[in-house]
Amino acid sequence: MMKTKVLWMVIVLGLVGGQVQSQVSGVSGTKFNALTVAPIPTKTVEFEPTYNVNRSSGKWLRSEFRGSDTIEVNANVSWRLTYGLNAAMELGMNIQSDLTFANFDFKSRVLSLDALELGVMGGVGVPLGNRRYAHSDPSIDDVSRFNVGLIASYALDSLTSFDLNLQMQDYFRDVIDVMIQPPTQFPILLPPIKTRLTGTTWFVNAEMGTYALHESIQLVLGAGYYSSVIDGAWTAGLTSAAAVALEMYDNYVMLFGANYAVWGFNQPKTLGMGFSFTMLLD
Repeated sequence: MMKTKVLWMVIVLGLVGGQVQSQVSGVSGTKFNALTVAPIPTKTVEFEPTYNVNRSSGKWLRSEFRGSDTIEVNANVSWRLTYGLNAAMELGMNIQSDLTFANFDFKSRVLSLDALELGVMGGVGVPLGNRRYAHSDPSIDDVSRFNVGLIASYALDSLTSFDLNLQMQDYFRDVIDVMIQPPTQFPILLPPIKTRLTGTTWFVNAEMGTYALHESIQLVLGAGYYSSVIDGAWTAGLTSAAAVALEMYDNYVMLFGANYAVWGFNQPKTLGMGFSFTMLLD
């Protein structure tokens, strides 16, 4: 089994567009997208760079999937720093390499019953530099957001465990997009079209990890779902997840993983792949 001092070292990877990245991402977990209740050891620090690349093509519409010859590829690097505050809580931050956005998060264990542990998590996402915006009329990328959620972790046996997360995200202020309608051939001034861009999004992540293959190799399988209704428009997506974590060494872990969108509603079809290198600093 993995050595105790690095037991909680593998973290969330934001691999499927902004939906996964919108979740709490500054604290630790033992699997892939799902967080684990237990914090890292007290007064230790985890430092983790992560590389992500996403490839999108086609889109799920109301009643069908419509393919596209246009391929969109996005890549980024993020940096996570997490501190074990005490035996029940950790604090963390995750910042994009271009310093455009950062998450400041926490998680805390609230109940431990043998194989079952329950916890809470939360945080804020804050836009940072490299931008220009109007304070009275910001875009959705210029508004801070907050997340709150619940965590459940269950050890099926000495080799296999299961994590379940439920998160809610919303924004601190509304963003309204205003589109001026072009003039018509009649002398009638048409009112502008206003669309609300902010609203509540719900996330569910469920993952199982096992060391059945080797005591230092964890295999992870899982799924994630997100849903939101903003200005009367529903968007949703279901993704599958798979990862392998290599835990052969005392002070670092390497994780390779992928997410694949298997169903959606008003969302693009996306494949995301990523690599993280997690270091434990005593």
